[in-house]
Amino acid sequence: MSFPVLTMLLNVASGASNELPLPTWSGPGPFIVQVQFIFFSSLASAFLAVLLASLRKKWLNYHIEGSFIDCNRHREPEMRGMITWHFKFIMEYLPLIVHVSLLLGCAFPQYLRDLSRTVSSAYRL
Repeated sequence: MSFPVLTMLLNVASGASNELPLPTWSGPGPFIVQVQFIFFSSLASAFLAVLLASLRKKWLNYHIEGSFIDCNRHREPEMRGMITWHFKFIMEYLPLIVHVSLLLGCAFPQYLRDLSRTVSSAYRL
């Protein structure tokens, strides 16, 4: 597709006539692009929820493991870090992120409906 466009630009620059027709768009339609955007948003929010949950598990397990002295020695800097990074606020909204991810995944039946109504009937909400 880029070769005809470059040929047209060369013809215009040299003053020659344009004999080639303009290329037409052969990519996906706007509906497909919108649904794929929703799919990738769902995937990104699911990955964010997994990342935050694994950080939460790592931080909380660090307080449980080890000796009592080691845990108390590192507790104050970690608590300051949790306050700085709004750990409690983020952990309270972790289920909301998962729910948003699932809600965005509801675009799948719309995508299937455009392809086949018979297959999409199995995914009706």
